[in-house]
Amino acid sequence: MDPPQSILTPIFVDEGRYELTQVPALVGPVITLSGGPQTTRFEISSDMVLNFAESYIAFQMVVAAAAVGVRNATYADTPAMIQSITIRAKKARVILVQIDDVPTYFKTVTKVMTSMQEYLSLDSSELPVPVGGTRTTPFLRRNKVVGTNPVIADSYILGAAGIQNPNGPLYIHHSIAATAMTINAVIPMRLFAHTILALNKDLSFGDDQLEFSITWSPRNRMGWTFTGDASPIAGLAALTTAVTIDNIFLYVARQMSDRKIMQVQAKTAAGMSFVLPWVRTDAHTLTGAVEEPTFSVNETDGQKLTRVYYSAFDVTGVNNLSVDCDNRGASKITSIRTKVDNVPKEMVDVNVAAGMAYILNRKYLRGSVIDTSVEYHANFVYILDWSQDEDNPLEASVNPLHYNRMVGLDLNKTRTISFNVLVPFATPTLTHRVVVCTQRTALIKTGSPIVIL
Repeated sequence: MDPPQSILTPIFVDEGRYELTQVPALVGPVITLSGGPQTTRFEISSDMVLNFAESYIAFQMVVAAAAVGVRNATYADTPAMIQSITIRAKKARVILVQIDDVPTYFKTVTKVMTSMQEYLSLDSSELPVPVGGTRTTPFLRRNKVVGTNPVIADSYILGAAGIQNPNGPLYIHHSIAATAMTINAVIPMRLFAHTILALNKDLSFGDDQLEFSITWSPRNRMGWTFTGDASPIAGLAALTTAVTIDNIFLYVARQMSDRKIMQVQAKTAAGMSFVLPWVRTDAHTLTGAVEEPTFSVNETDGQKLTRVYYSAFDVTGVNNLSVDCDNRGASKITSIRTKVDNVPKEMVDVNVAAGMAYILNRKYLRGSVIDTSVEYHANFVYILDWSQDEDNPLEASVNPLHYNRMVGLDLNKTRTISFNVLVPFATPTLTHRVVVCTQRTALIKTGSPIVIL
């Protein structure tokens, strides 16, 4: 007997295909960094069906040569030259993304939420976006073998002894003495976890244009200079030479499948809603042997609270200490205990010095860039999570946005979250930073303003 015809009929599934569309800055091809922040703006056309998670930010940064015997340096594991990123719907005047402190966000959240597989791919493969016609420099690049010129450990953690971990992140980009430093940077937007930039979804924003803004950091927050070959903090001083940002583009992944485009546009015309991942950054600077920064979260932040990332940063906030959350040897925090709505989350104080914070957070770190104890403490972060999924807790803990559905703690009332930390006497003043991750609802309908709930 012949088999049913349906078995013999091939089934074609159109997965769609993307083309990277270059979006130039609205004004000025070159930015010169100095004492204050400056902003570059882009407009993303309303006729695009796009996927932010397949898109890129690209630019070239050049730090002019310093004096004889002096080297330029900047962070390699976080884009310290970017202060903030915002995406706004122009007609509706609503904000879709607002990351106010990109360097500290990238230092902790991105490292936790980037898998080792993704990280090694960034290191080993040619990214699809050229900058200045040359090979690009990805952030979160794997450490390389130390060369003889210069002989500084590229894996060096600032302010303390270096880490020689060949699989760990590269921490510093630096020039040879009296030579300009050029960084051809490409940042995949998907590295901005817990935001719409990491949402792997085709989107149309109706007839509304999007304004994408990058605010650049002041010069003293993105780099420094040093002398010698043994340490990147020997003879440390602030950058004084010119720093320019050029070749600034967005490369937006535009859906090219006619069928996919029609599907998305039809949904948008009828009215489409989706879970909008959202983040808010906040900080308190406190002094004392025992410090308890407290943060509030309420319905203005979203409908559900999924996760909070806490870390303690050096209060200096400039030069080589602008993005310093190194807690190796419990140099900043020796113990921690958290409370939510004044109810303790832990039975006893968590002994950070004894590695208990790492053990408690291990389920969120497994398979990430900072999987090991050494890398974790060099990029110290403490995580509170409400995004666990009963069917697949590991997947939910690694990627709370996996299912794009509402999970977490209800924000129908104001929630207070506090971190009681014991601080070594040597460093009594710290800047306590949190990234609050929530979920909101976005409503998009062609001909109507975008609504964010």
